[in-house]
Amino acid sequence: MQSEQSKGSLLRKSDSKPAAFKRTTVISIATIIVASAGLYAGTLFNGFVFDDTIQILQNPWIRDVKYVPAIFSSGVSAFSTGIHGNYYAEVNYYYRPLMHLVYMLAYHIFGGAPWGFHLVNLILHCSVCVMVYLLARDIFGASSMSTLHSPPFSSECVATPTDPSPVIAALLFAAHPIHTEAVAWAACLPELLFTLLCSISFYFYIRTNPQGKFLQGYRILSLLSFFFGILSKETALVLPLMFIAYDFLLRKEKTIVSVYLKQYVPYFLGIGLYFVLRVRALNGIVPQKNADVSIYGLIINICSLFRQYLAKLVFPINLSVFHVFHPISSISELPEIASLFVTGLFVAVGLLTLRKNRFVFFSLVMIFVPLLPVFYIPALSANAFTERYLYFPSLGFALLSASLVNQGMLIMRDAAMRVITLTVIVFCLYSMGTISRNGVWKDDYTLFSDAVKKAPDGAIPHLGLGVALLNRGKLDEALNEFKNSLELNPDYELAHYNLGLAFLKKGLAENAIEQFEIALRLNPRHAEAHNDLAMAYYATGEKNKAFEHFYAAVRLQPDNAEAYNNLGTFYGQMGIIDKAIENFEIAVRLSPDHPGFLANLRQAYQEKNMKRLKTESVR
Repeated sequence: MQSEQSKGSLLRKSDSKPAAFKRTTVISIATIIVASAGLYAGTLFNGFVFDDTIQILQNPWIRDVKYVPAIFSSGVSAFSTGIHGNYYAEVNYYYRPLMHLVYMLAYHIFGGAPWGFHLVNLILHCSVCVMVYLLARDIFGASSMSTLHSPPFSSECVATPTDPSPVIAALLFAAHPIHTEAVAWAACLPELLFTLLCSISFYFYIRTNPQGKFLQGYRILSLLSFFFGILSKETALVLPLMFIAYDFLLRKEKTIVSVYLKQYVPYFLGIGLYFVLRVRALNGIVPQKNADVSIYGLIINICSLFRQYLAKLVFPINLSVFHVFHPISSISELPEIASLFVTGLFVAVGLLTLRKNRFVFFSLVMIFVPLLPVFYIPALSANAFTERYLYFPSLGFALLSASLVNQGMLIMRDAAMRVITLTVIVFCLYSMGTISRNGVWKDDYTLFSDAVKKAPDGAIPHLGLGVALLNRGKLDEALNEFKNSLELNPDYELAHYNLGLAFLKKGLAENAIEQFEIALRLNPRHAEAHNDLAMAYYATGEKNKAFEHFYAAVRLQPDNAEAYNNLGTFYGQMGIIDKAIENFEIAVRLSPDHPGFLANLRQAYQEKNMKRLKTESVR
């Protein structure tokens, strides 16, 4: 009887462990969601900024499911052929169909409301933070557990419930100010989406058995998440490198290399399928070159970029939507000496930790590997250094930071409270920085006013501020910003176009014509420049030239309702009512909810009926 009681007591103790673990997991996940959502709740009150307008509001692909075939068979910006908007640079060498599908879902739920798209980003960020916790829990636990092949929320494969490291990693990731660009900017959805899908893929990959069935459940989930990840953003292609690093650095179930290679096969088949789709859509594999860079120049500038990315991870200050990248031409320059030193130090620490602490080395790998695609400098523009590119790499930084906190508490047991206090201070500073940056992303004026202060030698920030001022009706200030932009880059097509737009709004049609013509010499396929040049010519009485450019705008941009409306208005003013009706009908069909287009069509029909009645009365 006594032995049965003892046995029952043991069973109750054993049963209490999973219960305690589940309770800890639920509390941890709830805390992470509340923290990450609270930090970015303010973005729900922000509007659309930068190229959000054209990527979302002017994107016909997200309005109707009939465009799904086009989404999967075209580049990311094929919908915008001939459109540049105010400061949108056409980049049709990316293949990200899942981005449009998520935008389509959001558009059908929220319409064109900015808060709805910000909410999508917020949900994705919260989800990524939860995945950081789950990944950290498994990766930290891998060093002490012998198996990782249990159910996704099982306590058999993770660090102990009392280990705070996974929560610390997730909270530091949630609060890091470097993420504000990715979360607060609706157009950064691909960054959040591919990071989430890669995290899910990695999470299930860790739980696969290398010697198990070729298509076991976790591997299928991992493979699907990976494939959807690369359909969200091409940076996800580096994920198998992380799988390899995990297998050879942290995985407990050691086996022969051929077994590892076998489990990589499905992922490389997925990569092959992706490239088939990409080549069919883009007629190529790699992005086009924007600049010719020698091998020597490529190496030294990679070091410079890497130093800047590390600096922003460690010290997330002076953040901006635009950072001017100044290419380095000589190794003797002071910035390059610093870059070589930082890169060399990173490599040295990596080699040291490879022998002493493989977890730290793995964290460094997770920082470096996701940055590999952004080191292809020939394909990058003047904005080569971009904060959103650190969203995925900062997962490795969060793991490393949590590990250092944990090690500090173990080494300095007497000063453990100081380590905890320092961690809380860092989290609070991160949170303050994040909340402050969210306000900067409120609208174009606040965003580019900040950018001009931090990058006064950048043509794009001056252009963006000029557009914001133009939209506020501050024409003289806008003109000044456009001229500043052209001083920095005389061949900047969009600066010429917007300068022409400002002149046109001031009633200076001749000046506007000059700027629009320069913009069209630089890019003859800029449909909106043709449309506005037509308006300028019409204002000066040159109706034949006006018609020529109105027609060019429609031909270059067949899905733009406004272009058809303008051409219809031109025909109406010329007295060609049937042609006016024809173009107004196309405008209404393309944008049925626009009250102005429908009103123009009704007026055209009224004029046609009046003419018919007059003709009949004369007879």
